[in-house]
Amino acid sequence: MTRVGASRLRTAAMLGGGIGGFDASASFILYPEIRDTIANGDGAAASWVLTIGGIVGAAVLLQAGRLADRFGHHRLFAVGVTLFTVSCLAAAISPTLLVLVGARAVQAVGLAVMGPSSVAIIVDSSPPGTHSKSLGRWGTITAIAGVIAPPAMAVLVGIASWRGAYLSFALVGAIVAAIALPGANKVDVKPAAPNPDLLGAGCIMTGLGLLVLGLVEGNGWGWLTPRTIGVLATSVLLVGFTVVRSRTQADPVVPLDLLKRWNVSLASAVGLIAAIALYAQWVVMLSLLTELWDVSLLPAALLLSLMPGSMAVFATFAGSMIDKVGFGKVMVPGALIYSLLFLPSALGVGAEPNWFLLIPGLIGAGIGMATVWPPLTGAGTRNLPSDRLATASAVIHTFQRIGGALGSAIAVAWVAAGSPGAVATYRDPIWMLVIGGVLIATGSVAFRASA
Repeated sequence: MTRVGASRLRTAAMLGGGIGGFDASASFILYPEIRDTIANGDGAAASWVLTIGGIVGAAVLLQAGRLADRFGHHRLFAVGVTLFTVSCLAAAISPTLLVLVGARAVQAVGLAVMGPSSVAIIVDSSPPGTHSKSLGRWGTITAIAGVIAPPAMAVLVGIASWRGAYLSFALVGAIVAAIALPGANKVDVKPAAPNPDLLGAGCIMTGLGLLVLGLVEGNGWGWLTPRTIGVLATSVLLVGFTVVRSRTQADPVVPLDLLKRWNVSLASAVGLIAAIALYAQWVVMLSLLTELWDVSLLPAALLLSLMPGSMAVFATFAGSMIDKVGFGKVMVPGALIYSLLFLPSALGVGAEPNWFLLIPGLIGAGIGMATVWPPLTGAGTRNLPSDRLATASAVIHTFQRIGGALGSAIAVAWVAAGSPGAVATYRDPIWMLVIGGVLIATGSVAFRASA
């Protein structure tokens, strides 16, 4: 690929990250109107528009990474952005809620296919010594998209309903596709194993999907009900079966060779912990603002935008520093700042608003996200050959998906178990964030320069 072509494709991959950030933030703004219109006021049914993405994404990610390394990162990224664009058009014209949820599922497939490919493209096409800086820029674009999405969607919903919002998604996807599609078919295909493990692929996809489904729905179903226990137990059995099976396959579905590499396994473990904290923080902070301090939803959303906004400010700088001094010397201080700036809120939040306590924590959240989230992928993919980058990225992101579902579920259950209006109900869950930051810092100490 020419230097110009590589630069163009890297730009498309970074914009692809922005699409993911935009979609994640925008969906919560679109949900109320979807519930009140096409779902006829059924909030439980409409919530599938929000949850289907995490379930399908977790199921598909690992296999998307394997396919990208086999068929080419450029080709799979082009497939992903095309799927996303077409499914957004389908969502915009959906005649029923069922069709809309189906379109959202295909969107999730498109985003999951784009994700590992985009990371591999960014790492593979960046000049030597600038990989973390490039991933930092990817994190910056994702964070900016997350900040822009809520007000932009609020305006679009007012003008053209949620259907117009999905048309805007399709337009953005078409722009990225126009950049990414040229040359996508001029990619060498890695030879396939003579007997691909289709059974293992089906089991791991079903198992991971069921795992996230159980975590997402556990609060609503009840954690000790037969349905929740059955779903989670089935997921564990399917994943465990696939792991054992992968030991004897020529083309294993679970990349055990990568999980034996120190940085990949450590990035996956730290990513799980980081996702628990970083997803829980949204639930914890939103509950505190709207339920304890009685802040209305729009001002609360604007306040919480300080988190991705701060990430956008610091992410590229954090990546540049990692390229110079290494992962630990940036990730460890960033995670500790995250903990320290939330600590005053964990100790001192009261019934009356105290912005001097809260706002530093929101900014600290952005610093923690900037110094941990993109660098985890960089640490896990460091010094890997090009044809393993997407798979390693998919492994790390799968653990992050599971952690995100778990963090959200724990935070919701913790708040729900307390007494409404009691300070402790909303203050005590902040300790999840404080402890999470300490655990992230502890794990980040151990990343190796070559592993």
